[in-house]
Amino acid sequence: YGSSGEASGTGGVEYYSRVLGDLPMAQVYSGGCSEDLDITLPSYTMWRLRKRGWIGSAYSEKEGNTLRVRAQDRTHLRWAANPHQGRSRGARATLRKLLNVAVAGDNHDGIESDSSSSPHLVLVVHSGAALEAAAALHDWKFCASKTMPLAEVEAKLRHSVTVVTVASLCRSFPDGPAYVHVSMLDDPLVHIKAEGDGAVRLNALSPYYNSDDDGDVGEQYRDAHNMDACLVQFLSIVMRVNGLISFRSLYENGGRVHAPDIDPTLYALTYSETDIDLPPNLDLELLPAMIRATGGHQRLWHPEESLGVDKDEDSPLPDEYMAEAIVECQYGYGSYKEIADALK
Repeated sequence: YGSSGEASGTGGVEYYSRVLGDLPMAQVYSGGCSEDLDITLPSYTMWRLRKRGWIGSAYSEKEGNTLRVRAQDRTHLRWAANPHQGRSRGARATLRKLLNVAVAGDNHDGIESDSSSSPHLVLVVHSGAALEAAAALHDWKFCASKTMPLAEVEAKLRHSVTVVTVASLCRSFPDGPAYVHVSMLDDPLVHIKAEGDGAVRLNALSPYYNSDDDGDVGEQYRDAHNMDACLVQFLSIVMRVNGLISFRSLYENGGRVHAPDIDPTLYALTYSETDIDLPPNLDLELLPAMIRATGGHQRLWHPEESLGVDKDEDSPLPDEYMAEAIVECQYGYGSYKEIADALK
């Protein structure tokens, strides 16, 4: 359930599923737009939007102040201009129906069911789609609280619903569901400390961050917001390294906090207070290598800016041979070919 532009129109869900080890997925709402758009804006307004990172340089001047904006730029511009107007009533209604079905199986008939065998609703929302999901959750929770105590409503949501936000543009989530917030630390569009009681946060640095001498954010950072070429690979690494096969298990492992009995600075390796282990070479080596292995470098929003003019010399991503060495050092011999073949 996302607004990633290109992926929503080119089998993005199948791609995500394969990157995540054939994790079952179904697309509820694409959220993106597949065509470019001509818009007319004052020059100063366009300059401000570009400076803040809401649109990139991939537009061409036509007559006067009419500009052609790429599909993914249009999606983010729509949310920036008016997030309330951008919401889809149909999508919110669909989400509320899904929530009704999920919670209805949570011991409504007095039948005991444990978390390992009972079905769960897992929503994966990207970018602006998180606003729609949060709105639907707020609406459902408000209606449900009219017929049962609020604590019971939140307990049922926690047991039945897992929400994985990826590069979320939303800053407010209702308590109740089991939240996993995934984002890049160098993505300035994302509010890292998203709400939601007991939420698990997973963050890393993308290989795309760049800024010029004037302090303006460069075009490369926008691919830190790209689910196809950064974020799904990060999720894949976390789940593969920790032997997880579902987003619910990701939440449960990330939510178990252990108080250290020794100062963490004394550890020779990266220390985690939860049951989620992150490889020490994640940011600089493993994530860029996984992007190459899964073909994410072919799904960039701004390939020239993100990979450099000379894609071999200037690229922040390793070449195929270096990526293979990094991946196989982490996962074992033959793992690179296994991952790459799964995406063909």
